Formats: sequence, structure tokens, C-alpha cells
Amino acid sequence: MSAPGRRLTGRWDPLSLRFGLAAKLMLISAGVTLLVCATLMLQASTRMTATMRGAFTANGEALALSLASAAEQSAGGNIALLQSAIDSGQTLAHVRYIYIQESDGTIVAHTFVPTFPTGIEQHNPLEMGELSAGARVKVNPGLEFTAYGDPIRAIDVAAPISGGALGTVHVGMDLDAISTEVTSLRRALMLWAGLVLLVGVLLSYVAYNLMLLRPLRHLAHVTGRIVESNDLAQVVTVNSRDELGQLARSFAMMVEKLRQFQSSLRGSVGVLTESASRLDADTSEQSAMIHRQAAALQQTRVTIDEINQTSMMASGRANSILEVAVRADEVVRTGEDALQKTMGGLNDIQGVVQQMAEMVTQLGKRTAQIHGIAETVRELGAQSNMLAINAAIEAARAGESGRSFGVVAREIRALADQSMRETHRVTAILAEVSDTVAQAVKSSENGSVRLQVGLSQVAVSGDKLRELSSILTESTSGVRQIAAAVSQQSTGVNEIFTALKSLDAMMVETTPRVASTQKAASALKDLSVKVSELVSHYNA
Repeated sequence: MSAPGRRLTGRWDPLSLRFGLAAKLMLISAGVTLLVCATLMLQASTRMTATMRGAFTANGEALALSLASAAEQSAGGNIALLQSAIDSGQTLAHVRYIYIQESDGTIVAHTFVPTFPTGIEQHNPLEMGELSAGARVKVNPGLEFTAYGDPIRAIDVAAPISGGALGTVHVGMDLDAISTEVTSLRRALMLWAGLVLLVGVLLSYVAYNLMLLRPLRHLAHVTGRIVESNDLAQVVTVNSRDELGQLARSFAMMVEKLRQFQSSLRGSVGVLTESASRLDADTSEQSAMIHRQAAALQQTRVTIDEINQTSMMASGRANSILEVAVRADEVVRTGEDALQKTMGGLNDIQGVVQQMAEMVTQLGKRTAQIHGIAETVRELGAQSNMLAINAAIEAARAGESGRSFGVVAREIRALADQSMRETHRVTAILAEVSDTVAQAVKSSENGSVRLQVGLSQVAVSGDKLRELSSILTESTSGVRQIAAAVSQQSTGVNEIFTALKSLDAMMVETTPRVASTQKAASALKDLSVKVSELVSHYNA
């Protein structure tokens, strides 16, 4: 284990034990041992004190009763004999003093030297009849006084002589002896406690290092290797079945789960990177196609504008031809006198009809070009539809990240469908215009042939004037048809122009959305690259 702020490493620093787990555990063990030893010492000294007090009291009681019995037998006898008896009693162990007091308070014998201290007899007086039933002595457990400068602490036991009628025997058991014995016991217990503490600390140090710190250092080493080297291939060794063994097994399972997660994440990142690259490529291709479609639409608008102007010119020329035909018809009806003028008018009509035929032919070519452009627009719409379908499929594969791109794909598909519908309408209108132009060309060719025949007949004979009038009438009808067809063509071109403007506006709205989708695809690709780099840092 390392101190706070220190990096985890696989090396073990012995100096760190001063603040490491072993030191803390040994301090706890030492504290517990000291607490146990102190408790045992207190219990032992307390019990020893109580036991010795009981023993001293019992010994004092026995001695006092025996002396009282001796004093009772020698009542009125030899005082020297009593003095000799109490002197012998004082030689017993732990007897501090003995004195005999008569019923009137006179001290007849004692062990004090040189004289009996005054006032001692008042500390534990025993009156006649004072003892309760069953009690043979009166005990003062803590008598303290000073005799000739010597402090005395004793258990004073007072035994009556003949029930107290003859006096009292006082035996003092030395309390200092008890204190000395207890102090000696405490010193011995402290010595043994120190030895037990030393042995316990040594055993704790060995046990903690072998059974606790070695597995923890192994786990710290494995953790340091994973943190420093990003190496998830580290093996956690489990040698026990206790809590540390469970911790090591849990740690090994965690490392194994991390390896599995890293492997799964690496595969997912690969799929994500591939999908992001494919989405980015498809978006770029779609963006290029949208720009090409926009350019094609712009060119189609220009072409349709030119066709519209050509149609307006053709309509003007057709009206002019119609007016010429009307005037020619009027000239024919004036008679033969106006034949020369009619011939000139017919020549003019022939030139105008040829010019009209050329313009109608040019209009047919323009119509074919428009048809080709409309077909190209339809193919572009079909391609956009397919691309939108593919983009929607890729967006569905991308899941939540491709939702916005799926919305854009649906809008592009809708625009492509609308473009195809408008292109079909343009194709239908162009087909009608082509038919009308073909009829106009055919009518122009017929009119030209008949004008040639009419001119030949007028040159040969004025009798053909009526036939010429009929031909002019037919030509006038054809010119009216051409004018009507050109007007219809102009209307269709205007509708195509309006549809192209709408399609161009939709394309303008679609282009920023495609750019936004492309930007999102690029961001997704960058994100997949970053995740791939992060996953590649760890070795499984």
C-alpha cells in the first residue's frame, strides 16, 4: 500500500512501513495487548488485595480470639504472661501491633515500644453487647494513625474477652504488607506484559507480512502494472480462501471482465469505424451528385428559357405568316388582274413557309433536346431515390447516431420522387409538343408542295387561280394550327420552367442538409478514430 499522493508502483519500499498497514495493524495489536494486560493486571491486583485482606482479617480474627481466650483464662492472673503471649503473637507474619484493653479502658499489655500511644484505643472501640448475632469480632478495615513518627496502616480486629466484660483484644494486621505484595505482583505482571507484548508484536509482524501484506502487495503490483503499462494480461495469483483470497479472486474476475470488455469494445469500434467511413464516403458521393443535379437543373433552366424565347419568336412568325396568308387569299379573290401581284405574294408566302418550316424543324430539334434533358433529369431522380434508400438503410444500421441522417435521406427521397413526377409531366408535354411540331412540319411541307404546284399552274394558266385560292385557304388553316401548336408549346415550356424553378429551390434547400449530414458523418468518423485509439492503449 502506498501513502496518499504517491504513485502506485510494483516496488515495495520498506520505509513505507512506518506509515503502512503493517505498522497500523501492529499498533492496534500492541494497543489491544496492552489493554488486555492492563485489565488483567488490574483484576489480579484487585483480587489479590481482596484475597490478602480477607486472609489478613481471618488471621487477625484467629489471633485475637486465641489471645482473648488466653486472657480470659488468666483473668486476674499474671500480666507478664499476657505480655509474653502478645509478644509471641506479634512475631507472626504481617502482625503490626497487639494490645489488650480492660473494660474500663486501661491498657494492660501491648507491643508498642516504648509506651502505648495515646488515642489509638478510640479508633475501633468495642462496647459490651455491640456485636451482632453470630459475629465474634469487630473489624476496622482501614485504620491509619502515627506512632512516634511512624505511620501505621492496619486492619484492626477487636475480639471481646468474656463477651466484653473483661475487656478487648486488638490485633492490627499490616496493610503495608498487602501494598508491598500487590506492588510486587504488579511489577511481575508488567514484566510479563512487556514480554507478551514483544512476542505478540513480533508474531503479528510475521503473520501480517505473510498472510496479509504479501497478497495485498501482489494486488498492488498487478494494479500498478495495469495503470502504468495499460496491460490487462496481468495474472492475479490466489493462494488462500479467506477474505483476502476472495478479494484476489474478485479482482481477477474484474480484470478478466475488463479484458472481455476491451476485446468486445475493440470489435465494436472496428465496426463503427468501418460504418463511419462508409457513411462518410456515401455522403461525399451524394453531395457531389446533388451538386451535379443542381448544375444540370441550372443548365436545364437556361435551355428551357432559350426554348421559351424561340417559341415566342415562332409564335410571332406564325402570326405573321397567318396575316400574309389572309392577304394572299384576298389578293386571289380580286381576280386575274391581280395575278402578277398574287404571284409575288405567293413567292413571298413560299419564302415565309420555308422559313417557317426551318423554324419548326429547329423547334423540333429543341424539343428533342428538351426531351433528352428531361430524361436525364428523370434518371438523376431515380439515382437520387436509390441513394436515399441506401442512405436510409445505412442510417438504420447506425442506430441513434444515424437518426438525423435518416431524416435527410427521407427528404432527399421525397425530392427525388417529386423530381421524377415532374419529369414525367415534362416528358408528356414534350411528347405532345413533338407531335404538334411533326404535324406542323408535315403541314408546312404539304403547303410548300402545293405552293409549288400552284405557282406552276398560275404560270401556265390563270385558270388555276381557284385551285390556288383553295390551297391558300388550306395553308392558312395549317398556319393557324402551327400558331396554336406553338402557343401550346409556349404554355408547356412555361410549366416546365416553373417546375424546374421549384425543383431548383428544393435542391437549394437539400444542399445545406446534405452538407450538415456530411459534417455529422465526418464527426462520427473522427469519434470512432478517437475511441479506437483509446481502446488500442490497453493490451489484452
